[in-house]
Amino acid sequence: MVGGQTFLLTNKGKVSITKKNGSASGIRLYGQNNQFFVKSGGYLQINNQADKSDNGGPVNGSDTGGKQGIQFPIDGSGKMSIFSLEGKESEVYINASLGPALWTQSGSLRFLVGKDTVFRAEGHTYSQNSGVIQSAGQADFELDQPSFYDIRNNRKNGGQVFSNGSNNGTFKVKKSYLSVWEIKNGLDLDQDPDAYWAPISYTLKGRNFETIVSTDYVDEFNQSTYKGANHYARMSGNSSAPIVDELRIPTNADKKIYGHVSVKVGYGEEIRDAWEKEVLVKVKITRGNTVLMEKEVLTKGYKGAKNLPGVQQWDEQKPRGGIVIIELADFIKTGDKVEIIGATRGRNRDSLEVPSLLVKSVTTVDVTPPMELTIEKDSISGKSDTLTNASKQIKGTIDLYDKRHDNQITEKMYIFAKVNNRFLESTLTEVTSEGKSITDSKVNWTINLPRYLSSNETIEIFAKDSNVLDDLKDKEQLNTYSKDPNGIGGNSMPSSSSYGHYKGYHDAVKSGKQNDRFKPAKLMSVEDVMPEELTLENLKVEASTKEKDPVTNKEVDITRIGS
Repeated sequence: MVGGQTFLLTNKGKVSITKKNGSASGIRLYGQNNQFFVKSGGYLQINNQADKSDNGGPVNGSDTGGKQGIQFPIDGSGKMSIFSLEGKESEVYINASLGPALWTQSGSLRFLVGKDTVFRAEGHTYSQNSGVIQSAGQADFELDQPSFYDIRNNRKNGGQVFSNGSNNGTFKVKKSYLSVWEIKNGLDLDQDPDAYWAPISYTLKGRNFETIVSTDYVDEFNQSTYKGANHYARMSGNSSAPIVDELRIPTNADKKIYGHVSVKVGYGEEIRDAWEKEVLVKVKITRGNTVLMEKEVLTKGYKGAKNLPGVQQWDEQKPRGGIVIIELADFIKTGDKVEIIGATRGRNRDSLEVPSLLVKSVTTVDVTPPMELTIEKDSISGKSDTLTNASKQIKGTIDLYDKRHDNQITEKMYIFAKVNNRFLESTLTEVTSEGKSITDSKVNWTINLPRYLSSNETIEIFAKDSNVLDDLKDKEQLNTYSKDPNGIGGNSMPSSSSYGHYKGYHDAVKSGKQNDRFKPAKLMSVEDVMPEELTLENLKVEASTKEKDPVTNKEVDITRIGS
């Protein structure tokens, strides 16, 4: 037969053609006015692997030996062949390993991709200026809201997507996504694209579809942002809805909240990270019944044309794409709730887009040790940072409510001492919130030292809460969370002796003059006030009373010592 041939695949029929040898095309429709139809859920796959052992390099297509996927070697000129894909779930995949995916010798081509279909054309041409879809005459393309389309030239460093023999062709698209990858050295077609547009309608014309005739978003899609199809090695559109699959539990040491978004590639089950600025995610933060914030943020990409750095979260070994970062002016507070309430790739232009929100709301947890610990002046040294080798008590206050980090009063805290970085037995003191409120939240505490300290010793006073952090993903990196010294987990103040090396946690760090690190334990030195001939090694406290200081006229603790 010559001309007038029709290939029809319909009613969920499936055809798979694999050609492993030789340099001929996968399918050859000879003559004029040929028609190629896939509809009503039909599936067609053409895989022309060609023969790499005989003239094994890529070619640009020809009448014979062109290694195409589909060939229209039209006998004569001025006639038109049609390639049409229509009907929900109808799918065509053309792969030419060493040539164009679709090629015409003469005449014109009309190419139709309908709504809710999947079209993939993949080729590898010898020359950069030869497209994987080639028409010797006029080529007219119409894309009407396909689920997914992808046209790519796998030539090293890129090759054109289209090459046409006429300036009169048109490329008309209705409400479809568009992503483009520019031809350049080192091109990786599997990385993020150079440009991405949410659903738009537009019409292009010219030999390389370089001229924009019309578009409904002139501010986004114009001659400055779109360079012409001859500059692109891949043009693709994917209507898959975004999948929000991660939302980190925030801590009150965070000024940033992290989530992650994936996107289905558009065929099969493959999932990828969202690209740079591809998905717009809407986040809500509430405190009790009050909405603190509703904010929209865009996803962050990784690598790609702009070699984007991606985002490496606290406990991750390497950066990723698809991350959303909600940046706050200050630390989020304990108990604040964060939830994802929406996500869109279509910038809300497509009312049919339904995102998959796979994450539940999360509540901010408390990782901050007690911050408001104070020590009273020692009754002998008269200083709050100095004991003496005759001192037997340390007193102070602890605030059970920290307005910077918490929305609630802490029910229980522990005060304890370390001498030369070792827990001093019998110094663990418990304080509770009984009888206290947010407006009256300070509690007095007293530590009775089990022995007299030497002047060559240093003592640190620590405060610790009793918070449980079972669900915190990077708890191992929180070196201020400990079960010491009482076997109960809680946030404990970092040591003063090593505070110079303490980097902090998450956003509670030191940056320039701004120091947001957790406050350290209170470091106290020991002053020698005893005469050389007197030793208190075997002495014990018999009584402690208050007497009036004749100089200051104030009551002070007087420790009476007996043998």
